[in-house]
Amino acid sequence: MRSISLTVILNVAWMLMTSGTSVRAQLPGPPTGRPRVSPMAELVAGLNLLNTPEGQKELKITEEQKGKIQKLQDNWRSNLAERTPPAQLLPEDERRAKTDALMQEYVDEVKRDIQKLLDANQFRRFEQITIQTLGLSAFSLPANQKALKFTEEQKSRFEAMIEAAMIEVAQKLRNNQLDRDAAKSAISEIRNQAMEKAIGLLSEEQKKTWN
Repeated sequence: MRSISLTVILNVAWMLMTSGTSVRAQLPGPPTGRPRVSPMAELVAGLNLLNTPEGQKELKITEEQKGKIQKLQDNWRSNLAERTPPAQLLPEDERRAKTDALMQEYVDEVKRDIQKLLDANQFRRFEQITIQTLGLSAFSLPANQKALKFTEEQKSRFEAMIEAAMIEVAQKLRNNQLDRDAAKSAISEIRNQAMEKAIGLLSEEQKKTWN
């Protein structure tokens, strides 16, 4: 029997840890609070890269490495199960901070394993593609803000831009008149337009670092 992919497990684990609400309450709607990217987002994007033929070709993954990736993912599944308490077991006022801390620790461990598996050039390319796959959301990751040397003004402007894009996407998803393909196309257009605006906010030096 084919095992469930680790990326699916990661998304489910994140939902169970951070939500004490019903599934209905999670239906798309205007986002509340400050926009943020879960510690899982970058990892899920990276694992998709490692597991697809296109990603493996881009990274020049060897047959030996493919075998090791599968073994590592089995270990990551086991480790994840040990550190994903349901949200109901965490005090509500500490839920987000504790969840983020637990998941960030897990993500860091997985990334260290990936760095050991890949050679220097592969890992550099892995990080580049993973971050860029996140699109606009990548600019809200603290590590990226530090690498790009964001000013406080830039942080605020990107935060507002991400929130606006999230609201627009949510509105599109709530539009029952759009079929799946039309909704996907509309969301892709929103992301592309937002990304173009975001790049425009970077200095020339920041653009060099980003690219």
